[in-house]
Amino acid sequence: MFGAGPPSAALMAGPQAPQGPPGQAVCGRSAVLMVAWFVLLAGALSVAVWARFLRPPPVPVPPAILQLALQAGGGNGQHRGNNSSPMRATVEGIFRGTHVQGFKSVASELEFRSMVHSGVSATGQFGPVELSPSAQSLRAAFEQLGFARGTFYHGTKNINIPSILGLGFLVSDGWHGKGVYTAKTYAHAQCYAGGGEPVVKVDVYWRDQAKDRYIRHVNHDSIINDVYLVKDPLLMFPIEVIRCCHGDLPCL
Repeated sequence: MFGAGPPSAALMAGPQAPQGPPGQAVCGRSAVLMVAWFVLLAGALSVAVWARFLRPPPVPVPPAILQLALQAGGGNGQHRGNNSSPMRATVEGIFRGTHVQGFKSVASELEFRSMVHSGVSATGQFGPVELSPSAQSLRAAFEQLGFARGTFYHGTKNINIPSILGLGFLVSDGWHGKGVYTAKTYAHAQCYAGGGEPVVKVDVYWRDQAKDRYIRHVNHDSIINDVYLVKDPLLMFPIEVIRCCHGDLPCL
């Protein structure tokens, strides 16, 4: 008379899989995370290896240029930056052909003086600088030798640009010694240019182990105090000529 009741939920669910201890689930998650970590690591290593193989090979540098890079800096830099020294020819040979894009390079000091006499050099040349092949090789030599690099600014006049680019920087004998005076900031370099005149953006190379042989900070009577004296024009590579001036000039 009394029939069987409805089957229980346990019976309807069917047989249950045996439950392992809780630690097994934790170990499983750890294993998954470890596998994922190894996969990510392998992927990162693969990317690094491929990047190394796909990277363009170093620019071949002639042995003579490598030797010149090793000789840069020191006392001979003053001679290389002096028009009256026989060593000046080395600098001119390296930078001959360097020019602002869209303009011709000056080929010699005689040609530059002729430009000055005719007033051509005072018209202004602004824009990115294209280095001569020899200057590109010397720059590559500094990179391959592990030299440090920094960007500095040199305020000057339009009349000087063809000579600076095509023949290399000249040193000056200032209050803090002989060399090429530069500022770490563009703002300060404008003080040595003036409206419509150029500021040359340059990359400078040195060895950290003997930095004073190549470039040194000199105390300057200004609030910004960011003047650096470069010892050798072979260390300086113009990358852009910028028209002055923009904003306030921190000249005091």
